[in-house]
Amino acid sequence: MENEEPGFFPGINKLVEKQSPEVEVKESATATKRVYGTLGQRIIAGLIDACIVGIPLLFINALLAAGDGMRGRSAGLDLLYTAVYTLYYGLTESSDKQASVGKRAMFLKVIDERGNRLTFKKAALRYLAKIISIIPLGFGIWAIDGDKKGQSWHDMLMGTYVIREKN
Repeated sequence: MENEEPGFFPGINKLVEKQSPEVEVKESATATKRVYGTLGQRIIAGLIDACIVGIPLLFINALLAAGDGMRGRSAGLDLLYTAVYTLYYGLTESSDKQASVGKRAMFLKVIDERGNRLTFKKAALRYLAKIISIIPLGFGIWAIDGDKKGQSWHDMLMGTYVIREKN
């Protein structure tokens, strides 16, 4: 028992503290180093965001389900969930902070190929493109761990990167 890690989730420190790859990027005459977000950091950020957006949606779902006799989820409710999450990620990742609340908590931000802030359209489409990463058993998400720039399939498709902020 002496060698056990403290904390609620054993092994979480290894997942979060995994070395982020550093890649030198040449933009004009200056070279900068980007530190890309790890799979662990991005999973934790996603869980934070799921709580922030998902808990109010579950409350709304419960209210709507109580009104219709608990018949289950409808296509309209699925559309509402998709719209809310798309707006959340579109607005937060195209904001001045360039990150959702979860990403900010993990000191991450989303950039395009040139290191610029995403437009609302690109940020919203990036969220919708996550379906490509998630549907085949999440392989597109797991790709983050094997890619030298920490890109998921939807990042590759949209030309985006999740980088570590200097903290």
